[in-house]
Amino acid sequence: MKKQKLVIIGNGMVGQAFLESMTESKARDRYDIVVFCEEPRPAYDRVHLSEFFSGKTANDLSMVTHEFFMQNDISIYIGDKASRIDR
Repeated sequence: MKKQKLVIIGNGMVGQAFLESMTESKARDRYDIVVFCEEPRPAYDRVHLSEFFSGKTANDLSMVTHEFFMQNDISIYIGDKASRIDR
């Protein structure tokens, strides 16, 4: 069975939570998941972003590792802004 392509635009906190729920429900077996992330790094905790200025590192605020995407066969394009959708 051919997988449908599922494109996620943005890898913020909500986008990451969605990806985690997709992988937990085994939806990745039905979809070829692609993520476009304008940010220079995958999802990070924006709620505690102010702690970055008091000594926390970007890694401390990270919500996900690159391994998550590899292990779940999710393609992620870091630093790639989605400017239009071409069906």
